[in-house]
Amino acid sequence: MAFKLPNSSIKAAITKTGYRSDSPDVNNDVNIIPSSKITMIGVAFPVKGVGNNGVTKNMKPGKEYDFGDADYVVETPIKHCGCGIIGPKRFGATGYPGDKKAFKKDSASPMKQTNKRTTGKGRHFRKAKEGAGMTAAGVASYRKQNPGSKLKTAVTGKVKPGSKAAKRRKAFCARSRGWTGERGRAARRRWKC
Repeated sequence: MAFKLPNSSIKAAITKTGYRSDSPDVNNDVNIIPSSKITMIGVAFPVKGVGNNGVTKNMKPGKEYDFGDADYVVETPIKHCGCGIIGPKRFGATGYPGDKKAFKKDSASPMKQTNKRTTGKGRHFRKAKEGAGMTAAGVASYRKQNPGSKLKTAVTGKVKPGSKAAKRRKAFCARSRGWTGERGRAARRRWKC
């Protein structure tokens, strides 16, 4: 059968190597394979394949799949665990979700740090009566655990209108307007909202 495309603008997605780890197309969101026989040998993560004949298969690494009389198969990486992470670019060393280097404990929130003390040496958070929020040591610890983070301490002093600090304060005050808890109110006072 001749290879046909439903739309000529998707020609850039056509590949014969697909999501193999040595493929130049491994990081594409969608790949179109001009064949009905698909091999997952050399692919490090699960992929969903949909043939133009309507056959759909969830394909696992290391196996071979046949889509019958399909002229082409549209492949997309399968999302994992509801976290929105797809494809090898977002996984880590091997590109596979089981890679322990790729998935660390979720530390997206400063509140999930291991050292959540508000008293003692090396504390990471202020007490509510001190204005709540993180200490400089807490921010430094968080940034060390999360490379690339842009977390900063509170803007507490006088600021020039229109400066970066003034914009940070305005943004914080806007997003924390509904905070009614003791620590939230204290943080808003410290930020001078």
